[in-house]
Amino acid sequence: AESGMAELVMVNCLGKGVKARQEHLGLGYLKSYLGQKGLASSIIDDNFLNLGPEKLAAAILNHDPMAVGFSIFFNNVIDSIKTIQTLRAAGYKGHVCLGGHYATFHYHNLLGRFAEIDSIVMGEGEYTLTELLRHISRGRDWRHIAGLARRTQDGRPGITQNRPLVPDLDALPFPDRSPYLRSRDGVASANIASSRGCYGCCSFCSVSAFYRLGSGSAWRPRSPKNIVDEMEHLAGLGISFFHFVDDNFMGPGNTGYQRAREIGKEILRRNLDITFDIDCRAADVNSDV
Repeated sequence: AESGMAELVMVNCLGKGVKARQEHLGLGYLKSYLGQKGLASSIIDDNFLNLGPEKLAAAILNHDPMAVGFSIFFNNVIDSIKTIQTLRAAGYKGHVCLGGHYATFHYHNLLGRFAEIDSIVMGEGEYTLTELLRHISRGRDWRHIAGLARRTQDGRPGITQNRPLVPDLDALPFPDRSPYLRSRDGVASANIASSRGCYGCCSFCSVSAFYRLGSGSAWRPRSPKNIVDEMEHLAGLGISFFHFVDDNFMGPGNTGYQRAREIGKEILRRNLDITFDIDCRAADVNSDV
């Protein structure tokens, strides 16, 4: 955990069955974006610290934050709730919000069952979380903010209007990896995101449902130059393997094909001594690409 005071502490509780410690890029992007907007934040990732709910709550309280945000997955929701309840039992009066796929799709149940939770950021977080923190810091009513789930005046869980997705990912600052770079222990790998979303609309998949909560393109790519700029910077820090965490690295049709080719060409042009892996739909791969 980082030292110093922060308006927001972002927490990733230890997930059950998590075998490898990996950077949480979502929190890294939020931290860098909030910093760009003048809002101080810290990340406490228990996948690296292994503190457990009691000690984790104490670490959060040590920051004396205005708000605490929890990244919720299916495998860490129980520890997250325990940590929140421990915080409240210790007297924490600040704002507690949740985010992520699980919290987004289970907002009604989470807000209905756990009075300790104030709000849930629905879908993509940069814009909504920034506005939420600004309202809280100025003592303004935040319950109307777009992209939120919260309790209505009658105490029932409800959601506000949808919020537009980030249209240009190149405009986002690179994710803040400071808490992870300090915990590398010689590991020369990093996660990286070259796009968000997927052009598919598979009924079994949470990805398309998650991004449909905001208006905008279902698949949004970063430019090859922007991606390889980040890779080159990290290679200079000793990173030699990259895991692309994209929902679908290969975008739609010829657009996705050409972008993938250009990423490869850019890596070769800069002579980066790196390896990487990607996830994508098998139908989008051919021998040439």
